[in-house]
Amino acid sequence: VYFISNFTGGGNTQDSNGFITKTDAEGNILDREFMTGTTEYPLHAPRGMFIVNETLWAADVLGVHGFNKTTGEQTDFVDFTDFEIGFLNDVSANSDGTLFVTDTGNPRVYQVMNGTATIFLDSLPEAPNGITLNPDNNEFVLAPWGGNQIFRSFDGDKTLSEYGTLDGGFFDGLEFLSQNLLVASQQDSSIRFYDGVVNKILIKTPGRPADIGINTNLNH
Repeated sequence: VYFISNFTGGGNTQDSNGFITKTDAEGNILDREFMTGTTEYPLHAPRGMFIVNETLWAADVLGVHGFNKTTGEQTDFVDFTDFEIGFLNDVSANSDGTLFVTDTGNPRVYQVMNGTATIFLDSLPEAPNGITLNPDNNEFVLAPWGGNQIFRSFDGDKTLSEYGTLDGGFFDGLEFLSQNLLVASQQDSSIRFYDGVVNKILIKTPGRPADIGINTNLNH
């Protein structure tokens, strides 16, 4: 199955109308509002998501929601309101399940460990949008938002490095496929391919692409 995050209105509006849809591999809707949050912690505007074991984590306006991926029930909520939140955007995790969350509005990366959020990287040179783990070296790669084209990577010691510079712009989701990076570029409505040398448009999209996912079993 696939999971698709949905919201209407402003991306930081607390309107309790966000939901996550479950579809089959062909895109047929199985449950339109499969995940909706709770009365205490409603889902406002879900965006980036990441699955760790049985839990789907979704970034939202005030924090990160955890849902049982099988039942759709909300099982956890990590509150970020103690921080000066800009725009919580994307989520990834390392091999032990520690979450890393980007803040595009206040250029940071947060770490979530044992249900508690802390600032991991602050005052980044580019506003981070998408985040993904490089399986070759266990470093995270950040996609820059806005006119910046420099992608950064960081390790567990908080060492920030330049990963590469790509054509396109207003980058969003990104994923590794083998050793190659696939990136959503909203500036030219494309999914771009980058292998460290070659930087090209892989496909053009009908609209501006945001977060992406890859199913290697179906080549989707």
